[in-house]
Amino acid sequence: MSKILGIDTGTNSLGWAIVDRHEDGEYELLEHGTNVFQEGVKKENGKESSKAAERTEHRASRKHYWRRKVRKIRLLTILVQNHLCPPISKEMLRDWRSKKEYPMDELFMDWQRTDDKHNCNPYHYRYLCLTQKLNIDDLTQRYILGRAFYHLNQRRGFLSNRKESTKESDGNVKQGISQLSADMENAGCKYLGEYFYKLYQEGKKIRSHYTARNEHYLTEFR
Repeated sequence: MSKILGIDTGTNSLGWAIVDRHEDGEYELLEHGTNVFQEGVKKENGKESSKAAERTEHRASRKHYWRRKVRKIRLLTILVQNHLCPPISKEMLRDWRSKKEYPMDELFMDWQRTDDKHNCNPYHYRYLCLTQKLNIDDLTQRYILGRAFYHLNQRRGFLSNRKESTKESDGNVKQGISQLSADMENAGCKYLGEYFYKLYQEGKKIRSHYTARNEHYLTEFR
């Protein structure tokens, strides 16, 4: 006599049975059962996708926003120390990081606010920093420089990540970056902020462009 375990696996179920084989070749069913569980795939419009991949994507998105927020807080700390933006207390920045309470200081909010009637927008500030010599002794112009830095920090541009990107996506992005560089040259603009301000004045879209961290943002920053 010998016992045999049989298993039938499915995408969301598991069937099993135990039989006993007698010496005369006959089989006797001893026990059987099924275990139904949630599918490991997500089905939408007849297509299957991994739930684990979806969770990974959401986790990566959360990390992206967290790192972006921490990057802003670190820069604001430096800007405040060097009088390049309205003063914000360490407590406000700490609450933003840990409690998600954004600093609502009036001067700070005015510093970020866009007002096209008075040419108060980050693209104009970046253009001024690239084309004029600012008077750093003037607090207003120091704030213009700080606002330009803060806007660069918010964007940063594309930098290839082998773990998160594919050849196809990288190829499309890099093609878009090359096209942007060519458009800048044709417009007679050396720096990204200069070109984007030109588009801004003409009422054209800015965020539809692929930008490069090294080729565009670091070049302008330096």
